[in-house]
Amino acid sequence: MECAKVLQKQNIIPQKADNRFFVLSFCWLIICAFLVASLGEGIAYLQGFGVQFEEWGEFLLIALSALVCLGYLVFAHVHFGVRPNWAMLTVFLLLACGNTIALCLFPSVKEGMASIQGETFQVIYSLPLSTRLRYLLSFLVTCLFFYILWGVAPKCLKDDSVLDVLLFGSVLFFLSSIVYSWIAEWPFYESCFTTGEATPLDHCLKSFTNNVNTFGCFMLYGLVSVGVLHSRRHHWFNYVLMLVFTFQIFLTFSKTCLVAAFLYWVCFLFYRFFATVRAHPWRSSVLLGVGLFAMISLPFFWRMLALKSPEGFFGKSWHSLINFFPGETAPTLSSRIELWNECIEQYRNPLDWLFGFGDRNAQWYLGQVQNFNNPDYCFTHNGFILQFFTGGVLRFGLYLFLLSFVVYSYVKGFVRRQRGLVPLLLGLITFLIHGFAETTSFLEMDTKGVLGTMVLVLPVLVGSERSKPLAGLNSRRAQGTRACWTYVAYLLLSPVGAVCASCPAIFGFAGIDVSLSWIVSFLGLLALALIPLTVNLIARESFAKAYLPILAFSLISYLGVFALSSMLPLQQKLTELVLILSLSVAVFALPLFMPPFCRLGCPGLYALESRVEGALGRGLEWARRRNAKREERYYLKGSSSKGRDKLHY
Repeated sequence: MECAKVLQKQNIIPQKADNRFFVLSFCWLIICAFLVASLGEGIAYLQGFGVQFEEWGEFLLIALSALVCLGYLVFAHVHFGVRPNWAMLTVFLLLACGNTIALCLFPSVKEGMASIQGETFQVIYSLPLSTRLRYLLSFLVTCLFFYILWGVAPKCLKDDSVLDVLLFGSVLFFLSSIVYSWIAEWPFYESCFTTGEATPLDHCLKSFTNNVNTFGCFMLYGLVSVGVLHSRRHHWFNYVLMLVFTFQIFLTFSKTCLVAAFLYWVCFLFYRFFATVRAHPWRSSVLLGVGLFAMISLPFFWRMLALKSPEGFFGKSWHSLINFFPGETAPTLSSRIELWNECIEQYRNPLDWLFGFGDRNAQWYLGQVQNFNNPDYCFTHNGFILQFFTGGVLRFGLYLFLLSFVVYSYVKGFVRRQRGLVPLLLGLITFLIHGFAETTSFLEMDTKGVLGTMVLVLPVLVGSERSKPLAGLNSRRAQGTRACWTYVAYLLLSPVGAVCASCPAIFGFAGIDVSLSWIVSFLGLLALALIPLTVNLIARESFAKAYLPILAFSLISYLGVFALSSMLPLQQKLTELVLILSLSVAVFALPLFMPPFCRLGCPGLYALESRVEGALGRGLEWARRRNAKREERYYLKGSSSKGRDKLHY
């Protein structure tokens, strides 16, 4: 016991309080991921419902994403003592600088000639200053988030159970997309299983993603997540979930997803066989044989049932699949190669080769070249080509460096015998296969890229950080039970201040006289200043230490949000109104986490948070110990001394 206390004081082994905050860190990271993915997708989950942002809305979303990401950096420094990761910081600074140069070099009007199927036409593409600035700022925020994901978050998630939480949450999220698809796209499913209906060739399942490739990639991620969970928690129901995701992949009729899922199943079955054959030779052999036989014989039985019932489900699905592989209307490998050549042909000078055409701008420009009759956003359908086309040799080289770093982290994980690493590596290979024919990469500013990094890279980086000594960890501790009442009064009043500061936007949206908003805003500003002052005087707290920092921060935040709200041309757009309110609430809530307020703040509130987070940590620890016992019983056979570490990792 004495030795353990000495090691804890020297930060060589973690203290019990250190693991309480990974829950808050993880939830904050999820919020950052959602905002950045929404920034890249243009709120793809809502566009299907007719919700779209104007330029002001995009700038608001950029500001909100940057604020939340910067808040996470402050949180990591204050509560975990995280120092800058200079290697990753250099990588993403280079990415941001290269993208800035590419967008600055791109002309405001670019003219050229393009040819599609023998038809030559002139292309005139314009890039206004506001759009150029929006692309530049959005990629800066993206680089900030990916720096957090690669360099900061692994140091804040020093707990093995974060992998379980991440995978469980991923599986639930992907299952929710399936359920939504069943509800919203039920006519498609009904036409599949109803005899006599037309063959469903003109519909691709999208769920709430508004993109068939994103939905298919979700199903691949779900398949991989359940595979990793099964290597850690053995249950027959995991195979049922994997079959559910596989069947949904089939219904999307995505050729790339089908090939990747087939390869993953083959590799996963062999992995499970070699991992369990010592402990359960008969069960492992039967499972491998049945799985391989099912995958090999499925096309023959499927074809036979399709011939017997051409108007039934098997006939329709077979006809749909066959028509989606070849054909003039279906995307094929040759069409992908033609698109890649079209990307390369856009380079005109050495600067284009070095810096590319800029993130997001490159895809819009390519859409102008590819679809001259209906200019639209164009996907490169290759993750590596995407990096080269948007960022040139610089971004492509840095992307290869990050991939090499991932491989190096996996190698270190194998040396440490990190649990569940083999199915995770199989998922990484599946991700790269999907990125060969679809726009999927670790640096893509959309849902596929963000989720791919979080599911396939973050767990390995967390395991690597857990193997290091916890030197310099500055975990938050309760500072007693006496609260700073000035701080509490500000926190209780901050939602009122956030709403009052946004009054010009709210009144303009509601059609009320905007001049009245000045009166309401002034009253809110007085309340935000005078009520904490009154509490400070009644509680006889230190004026300078407790009140002046709160007053300075509240005045600056209030005036900034009020000025932004006064300039916003909302034009009756509810989405922009929600964004300005979210941004205002996030600004006024920052003192809860930022120094020096958190040190002067409410220790009693921190003590309550510590108890709640400690209870969650104890629950996760109990689940982990219980699973470890079950896993040991699963891999041990009789009195054999072969443990699970000898069989799989």
